[in-house]
Amino acid sequence: MVEGYGPIDFMQMYYPNEAAAQEAGNEETRRVVMSGEAGQPSREEELLGAPLLEIPDIVSLANPVTYVRRGMPPFLILHGLDDELVPVSQSKLLYRALKETDNSVVACFIKGAKHAFLNDNDFLAKVQDCVYLWKYESGHEDQKTLVKAVSIGQLCLEFFRRNLM
Repeated sequence: MVEGYGPIDFMQMYYPNEAAAQEAGNEETRRVVMSGEAGQPSREEELLGAPLLEIPDIVSLANPVTYVRRGMPPFLILHGLDDELVPVSQSKLLYRALKETDNSVVACFIKGAKHAFLNDNDFLAKVQDCVYLWKYESGHEDQKTLVKAVSIGQLCLEFFRRNLM
């Protein structure tokens, strides 16, 4: 499974702690926090049809992290360190959830990459030594290394070779 820079837990994305949720009680303040624009719903609110704080049970059902469990296929998580739409903390949350349930997971955080970098052929062509790799495979210690001279494409190919063949 390859996951690229997606939101994993909507509530934690906008309200990383309970105090932030309490402070967002004012509707206008909440809109600015959620979308960066007063009066505009976030994409997640548009998807779910209501402000997140008003529908926490539905938000929980929509969160991908809700469905992490033991026995999932190996994951390769890709996220740009310069992503301004989805915080890198979302991919780290997925990484931790997969690791805590003893799944095999590799997370790559790419310097200079913004949101949707997998759709940017110009960026992908010049990416070489900018991949931070976090790796957890069942029973092994967590490793954090800087991988040099590897392209995102090569990284994905190697991931699939190791896990599908």
